[in-house]
Amino acid sequence: EDTLDQIIHSGSKDYILFFTDRGKVYCERAYQIPESGRASKGTRIQSILQMDMEEHVTAVLPISDFEREGYFVMATVGGRVKRVHVNEFADVRPSGLIALRLDEGDTLGWVKYTEGDHDIVMATVLGQAIRFNEQDVRVMGRTAGGVSGIRLDQKDEVISMDVIKREDTHIL
Repeated sequence: EDTLDQIIHSGSKDYILFFTDRGKVYCERAYQIPESGRASKGTRIQSILQMDMEEHVTAVLPISDFEREGYFVMATVGGRVKRVHVNEFADVRPSGLIALRLDEGDTLGWVKYTEGDHDIVMATVLGQAIRFNEQDVRVMGRTAGGVSGIRLDQKDEVISMDVIKREDTHIL
């Protein structure tokens, strides 16, 4: 009854970063993730990573090395956004690291890799959307809480976030 959410491409020696709804990040090398057959159901992520059973993975990102120039842009359901340099995640412990300090009742929903020149698009349940350049969000430390990315009404929440190239003028 599960659905496929995304397919990622990585080399066997790449690092795979798993970001959870609680604002934590876990790291595993791609070759250490067990291989499964085409018809198998797979393996529970909690048997691979040291995470709580109530914790859910919200973003999976492959990265070949942490010395590259680039950023992770994170967004929460409550409308906060944060930009962190990639090298902040070079030493993730097996028990995970805090990637984002969350407010009470908020959850980390999306994490995207950028090279510093993209736009961020956020959309809400009640049909609002915003597009802004990622450089409008200053680079922060790993445990910072982020800044407001979009103002929400009381019953509204962010339903999607993505990064796009500046020259893209049409979005569907």
